[in-house]
Amino acid sequence: MSKKVLFLANDIGGGLGHIRRTVQIAKVLKKKGWHIGFILHNKKTKKYLPTEFLSFPVSLVQDHIYTLFRSKFSPVHHFPETGLGSAPYFWEFNSLNYQVLRDGYFTPGIAKRRYTGLAKVIQRWKPDILIGDGHLLTYLLGKKMNIPVIQVVRYFVFPEDPQFIWWKEPDSNLIPPESVKVFESLFEEVGEIPPKEGSRLLKGDGYLIPGTEAVEPVKTSVPHLFYGYEAGSFYDDRLLNIDPKNHTKKVYVTIGGGAWKAHIKQYYEFLLDALDQKDFQIIISDPYGVLVETMQGNRWPNVQAFRWIESSTIFPNLDLIIHHGGYGTTMESLWWGVPSIIVPFHTEQEGNGHRLHRLGTGEVLSVAQRPLQTVRFRYNYGHFTMAGGFRFGLTKDFFGTVFDKLMADQGYRENARKMSKELRATWEPTKLLKFLENFC
Repeated sequence: MSKKVLFLANDIGGGLGHIRRTVQIAKVLKKKGWHIGFILHNKKTKKYLPTEFLSFPVSLVQDHIYTLFRSKFSPVHHFPETGLGSAPYFWEFNSLNYQVLRDGYFTPGIAKRRYTGLAKVIQRWKPDILIGDGHLLTYLLGKKMNIPVIQVVRYFVFPEDPQFIWWKEPDSNLIPPESVKVFESLFEEVGEIPPKEGSRLLKGDGYLIPGTEAVEPVKTSVPHLFYGYEAGSFYDDRLLNIDPKNHTKKVYVTIGGGAWKAHIKQYYEFLLDALDQKDFQIIISDPYGVLVETMQGNRWPNVQAFRWIESSTIFPNLDLIIHHGGYGTTMESLWWGVPSIIVPFHTEQEGNGHRLHRLGTGEVLSVAQRPLQTVRFRYNYGHFTMAGGFRFGLTKDFFGTVFDKLMADQGYRENARKMSKELRATWEPTKLLKFLENFC
């Protein structure tokens, strides 16, 4: 009898990294006759799923309305105690507890309501296994319903020993929120002591680590561990004519979803000014359309901007990627063997950038001037802090120096190609299938 697998890939935050990682896993299982289902909270996510996969929408509209209503009368969740004056260019934080708030789990009622909605889907469809990728309720659902849970999880939030900030000493002024308290009653239902650290929400019976041991150096005594990653290929016909293989130099620029809209235009125009007079083609992912008006003057005839780009169309022919350190772009840069300049907008992205630096495939630049400013927030369970960078920190001369270094130094390219070979060697669909079959 064919197995059923239900994927809970977190699409609440807006990024597509969770979805795209799990789609590659789902394709392997589909070829072997497994039935595939995906939980979706965001309507826009569905267009990124293959049509042969089932999707189960679990709406968060009621949560959003409730949150907006309460915020008008009492700022009970993550609002700063004093006005920021302006949006920061960079946020530093030190725990997955912040994601609990980012995903809208402000109260026990919200957590319970989402849990109940997901449980109804599981009771109706009766999957044999749950595969979570960043979804904070996967473990609790599997535990409650006695269904094996496999988590797609990374080094910095690995439940046994999370190392959120691993490349430096964490700022002692950073106080994470006690946001995991909203799950206390759910943990009590499954007979477990509620954790204090959000990474414990990512516990599973087994773990899929998306990468190699060099990329994700997980240290664990857990025997059920599988390394592997594949970047999907989806071609965007619009780019095929403007990005011929014989073009001299090609640079791709993308910012992902971590930057504040108020700063995106400034950042893009800084890049274009810093790269002016350079003899190469620039392709920009511009999801908010902030460059449309600027581009009308044809000041940069070698620049093409698109709201959405299927990156695998151009990655094989790139010389350099300038990106934010989002996990999807980070891994695609390694998969295709392309060096990177990483300009992160928050700590998780910064960690990805420093991993590329350690691997010798890129350099990390700070978008904000240091030192950062500690900002205190209040919410249902008290206070927490983050550190914000409120002054733009990039300079044209320094950026140009780093850019020229990466374009000229073949060591970055060689290291990236080496990592590409290692990543491709880890992706063994037959072994992945056998690994998952052990749990159901």
